[in-house]
Amino acid sequence: MTLGAGRYQSSLPGLLDNIAFVLTYPWLTIASLFLSCYQSTPWEVQHPQSKLTHYFVYGPVLGLLALAFAPLGLLGCILHIFLCHAFVCNKYIHMTVPKKLEANGFDVGGPDTGLANLLPSRKFTFCSANLLLAPECVGRFNKNKFVYTRGPEVARRLLWQQSLCENSASLSKEDHVSVVFPEVDFFCLQEVWERVWALFLIKELMQKYPHFLYDIGENKLGVNGCMAGSGLFFASKYPILKATFETFNCRKGWAKCISYGVLCVKVDVGAPRQNRVGYIANLHTQAYQDQEPIIYQELQQAHTAFERFRQETLGSDEESVFQMMCGDFNYDNMSPGDAMNQSHPMFEDYEDFCRVGPGTDKPWTVGTEMRQVMMFDDRLNSPRSFRRILIDDVERRRFVLDADVVSQTLELARSPPPA
Repeated sequence: MTLGAGRYQSSLPGLLDNIAFVLTYPWLTIASLFLSCYQSTPWEVQHPQSKLTHYFVYGPVLGLLALAFAPLGLLGCILHIFLCHAFVCNKYIHMTVPKKLEANGFDVGGPDTGLANLLPSRKFTFCSANLLLAPECVGRFNKNKFVYTRGPEVARRLLWQQSLCENSASLSKEDHVSVVFPEVDFFCLQEVWERVWALFLIKELMQKYPHFLYDIGENKLGVNGCMAGSGLFFASKYPILKATFETFNCRKGWAKCISYGVLCVKVDVGAPRQNRVGYIANLHTQAYQDQEPIIYQELQQAHTAFERFRQETLGSDEESVFQMMCGDFNYDNMSPGDAMNQSHPMFEDYEDFCRVGPGTDKPWTVGTEMRQVMMFDDRLNSPRSFRRILIDDVERRRFVLDADVVSQTLELARSPPPA
C-alpha cells in the first residue's frame, strides 16, 4: 500500500497518463538499445570484436522492432502532449510507503505517525549523487556500462550503509575518502531520468526510506518540449510536509528539452520537540555552458526559489533545524573558468564545507569529474584500488579532471590523462 499524490488531481488523466507511458516506453527503450548497438565505450573501442554481434545481429533486429513499435510510440507521445496541456499537472509524484521498522518495532504510517516522532535528536546526514540512470544510448554517450546491470548494483550499494567514525581534527584525504557508504537520512539524486528507474530505486530503498518524490519536472511544449523531466529524485527517512519544483529559466541548446531546475522540500524532523522542520533543495544545473553565465543564473534562481519557499512555508510556531542545498552544480571551486560561480552570493548564506573560499578548497577535498577515457581502466574495478588512486595526488590526475578548466565544453568528456 502506498500513500501520496500523483501527477494528476483526478483518476481519468492519471489513467490516460499510464496508457501513454505503456505505449511510449517500449518504443523508446527499443530505439535506445538500437542506437546503443552502434555506440562504443572506451573498452569496446580497444576491443572492436566485442561489438560485432551488436553491429550485425542485435542492431538490425532492434531496428526492425523499433519501426514496428513506432506507430504505438507516436500515439503515446501525442497522448502525453495532450495531457500536459489539457489537465492541471503536478510537477512531481509524492509517495509514502508505510513499513515496519523491524529494529525498533515501530510502525511508520505516514506524516502524522512518521519516523520523525520516533527517533532521538541527532545529526542529519545527506547524500547527493548523479546516478545517470537513463536510456541506454544516453549512458553510452557518457561512456557508461550497460544500465540494466549497473542500475541494480547502484541501488544495492546505496543500501550498503555503515556508520563512519568522525575525526574532525584530521584534514587528510586518507580519513575522508572511504569505500564504505555512510548512513544517510536523505538522498538527493540526479539523473534518474526514467520513471521505471525511479520506481526500481523506490522498491529497493523502501527498506529504509518510506518517503519519496520522483518523476519531477514541468512538462510543457514551451518549457521542455514535453520531453525529459528534471531527473531529480528525493528519498527521506522523515515525512515530507511540502515540496515545490521550479524549472530554470536560463537554458540553452539541448537543455531546452530537459526540465533542469530546483526541487525544494520541507520535512518533519519532529522529536524531541514538536514543530521541528528541515529544508532541503536538490538541483541540477546545465553542463557544458561554454562561456555563457548559465550556471550562475541558475544558481541565482535556485537560491531565490529556495528562500521564497522557506519564507512561505515556515510556520510561526515551527523551528527550522537546517537548510541544505544539494545537487549537481556542474562547476568546481578552483578552475579559472568557474570564477564567477565561485563567488556567487549564495555562499554568504550557505557554507560549502569542502572549500576555504573562492578558488581555494580544503586539503582533503577530492574532485568528482572522471576522465571518461579512463573509466574502464582495470584499476577502477575495485573500490579499494580506486580509493588508493583518489588519495594519491599524482595518480589521481590520470583519472579525475584537473581544476584548470577555462571553458566548459564537450571537449572535457574527451580529455586525455596528462602525459
